[in-house]
Amino acid sequence: MAADGFQGEKPELTIASLGAAGHGKTMMASALVRAFSKTSGGRAGEGEAIPGSSIRRFAYETSRRRFRHLDCPAGDVPGLLKTQPLDGAILVVSVLDGVMSQTREHMRQARAAGVPLVVFLNKCDRAGDPELQDLVEMEIREHLKMHGYDGDDMRIVRGSAQEAAFGDGIWRGEFNVMAEVLDECLPQGRARTGIPARARLVAKHSGKVLDVDGGAAKNDNGGRVQQWDWVGWDNQKWSIEGAGDGYYRLVAKHSGKVLDVSGGPGETRNGARVHQWSWVDGDNQKWHIEPVGDGYYRLVAKHSGKVLDVDGGAAKNDNGTIVQQWDWVGWDNQMWRLEPIQDSDW
Repeated sequence: MAADGFQGEKPELTIASLGAAGHGKTMMASALVRAFSKTSGGRAGEGEAIPGSSIRRFAYETSRRRFRHLDCPAGDVPGLLKTQPLDGAILVVSVLDGVMSQTREHMRQARAAGVPLVVFLNKCDRAGDPELQDLVEMEIREHLKMHGYDGDDMRIVRGSAQEAAFGDGIWRGEFNVMAEVLDECLPQGRARTGIPARARLVAKHSGKVLDVDGGAAKNDNGGRVQQWDWVGWDNQKWSIEGAGDGYYRLVAKHSGKVLDVSGGPGETRNGARVHQWSWVDGDNQKWHIEPVGDGYYRLVAKHSGKVLDVDGGAAKNDNGTIVQQWDWVGWDNQMWRLEPIQDSDW
């Protein structure tokens, strides 16, 4: 869809595919990308694998919003709902199979996590009887109500993800309807307008800042990153620079080196330490900065999908505590306030 009439920066939402195995979750995500991604080429609809995880990331934009779309096997959806803060989700139901036990479980878990839903009724190209589609839609609405959603007013889009993904004009048109639904029916996401160019990063749990160990003279690759009281030295000041595709690199003022997960792009384990390193354009040096409320952000490493975390949990307030990557659990030691540093103080 064209961005006609939209003014200003588009808000970015993180959403996910839900639904039973075999109902077409991944094909639906692929169809959305093929219809609306700014990326061209035959691999545009395949998404990007997160190493060490079953999740694939897709990116596309509608007339009013940008979307970061997460997809994984149906059996891994419970983990995704627990670890990924989502602005919404698309529940995919095959018209040939209707609501299954896994569909119901995903409804229950999404409701428990407070995730808004829209519904895509898939494989309608293979349902010869229009009444079958009506019956399955009624079934979906009843189950949505049973799980605490407004089933009567829930938007349900009928279509064929496979036909749309491979360019069928009629079914591709239904994805224009899906784009309108995503724009209108999910709560407004927050645009990344609050990210300063220069900042100190303050951990919510301790009030201490992101600091390169050794002081302002420590310029070596591998200098460990820790939390420390703010003293105003250059090893506590960070330049936040765009790295493409919505990611950022964080550059330490004193050294010119970047915030880097040790071990390279293949290191996806919890507990991998974060240090400073020369910029080599690695995915372990690129961070997605996502608001989590009350002026705080989480920093998500592109290569692993894990977040910047102060070791020891939300009770660890000591100077010198190391910073690492870890699965998002929503604790205060994973939340950071980006406090702008003015030119006069830089």
